[in-house]
Amino acid sequence: MDVSSLFSNVQADALVIIADSEQNSDMYYLTGFLAPDPFVALITRTEKIIIVSDLEYERARVEACADRVLRMAQLLDPESPQRKTVPGTVRAVLEVLRKENISKVFVPASFPVIYADYLRSQSIDITYPEGRFIQQRAIKSATETGFIETAVSDTEIVVYDTIELIRKASIVGDLLYLNDSVLTSEKLKNFIASRLFDRGYLALNTIIAAGIQSFDPHNQGSGPLPANKPIIIDVFPRSMTNRYFADMTRTVVRGVPDKHVEAMFDAVLSAQTSAIKTIKAGVPVAEPHKACCDVFAQKGFATGMINGFIQGFIHSTGHGVGLDIHEEPRLYTGDQTLEAGNVVTVEPGLYYRDYGGVRIEDLIVVEHGGYRNLNHLEKVLVV
Repeated sequence: MDVSSLFSNVQADALVIIADSEQNSDMYYLTGFLAPDPFVALITRTEKIIIVSDLEYERARVEACADRVLRMAQLLDPESPQRKTVPGTVRAVLEVLRKENISKVFVPASFPVIYADYLRSQSIDITYPEGRFIQQRAIKSATETGFIETAVSDTEIVVYDTIELIRKASIVGDLLYLNDSVLTSEKLKNFIASRLFDRGYLALNTIIAAGIQSFDPHNQGSGPLPANKPIIIDVFPRSMTNRYFADMTRTVVRGVPDKHVEAMFDAVLSAQTSAIKTIKAGVPVAEPHKACCDVFAQKGFATGMINGFIQGFIHSTGHGVGLDIHEEPRLYTGDQTLEAGNVVTVEPGLYYRDYGGVRIEDLIVVEHGGYRNLNHLEKVLVV
């Protein structure tokens, strides 16, 4: 990474972030070093410095993407009267800033108040962004896109096998049975988690929501799976090696769906197709969303308060995916434009309390002249 690119539109001489990189994707993106405890990334206009504990020092020297790796203990005065009141990480930051003659830094909006107060008390000027800390993350490199494409491919294999289990299920009364026992949301989520773990992914919070549960877009689903009702399968695993996500959704019915659900499915598929066709670099982020809304309006699917519940197309058309499952850009409203290298979901859905929900989701790479769809798994309602 060219560190100078991080300073576009930044009026400061250094970027400072103090966080663990297991939870903070900006930290992992900047350092490539995975650690469970907070450490420091201090990036000047010419070099990238990280400051770690003795525990992590040797590993960081080998694994971190940095010009210099410093030991925190070497930067701290063990006799300092502040050692009991000010965290060592921010005292170490101050030492480096003074040595580099830096007095103005740019930090994330989530930078802890105790750190900011201390640096300001030491005449360090602090600014922070209104939006994302590292804007460059929205534009994926070829390597990053490759990581995501591999994750999508592996996820599709597992989702296909999951749909096959539903296809093989017997209908007994109103429920689905597999191998003489009721097929449940939990069984399918465990199947997905196990299969993806074997492929090197963690699949947390997978959605297998059926019937009335599918009316709520983020209901993870639970209990027996019904026959003749929509089953939303939304899987978004994270690679345990490179930490990039995939994200995809299919909706299926085992049995005979209600005619209204069939019409919902056809409308959602048409809306997704229409939205994807609008995607290319330079297109406003609102355009794919408008394409979906136009299709739903043309087909007579209303959105709004209906019988006391918000129903219809009740979420944005999509979002960026990368080291976090929800990143920029968001396909909704606003004056942003898509850029080549964005990787975004296109996931229109319809949700009605009387019928349940239908959602279809693919991952799309934005290109200069159009788009590339990373998904290839078929989209059929009845299995």
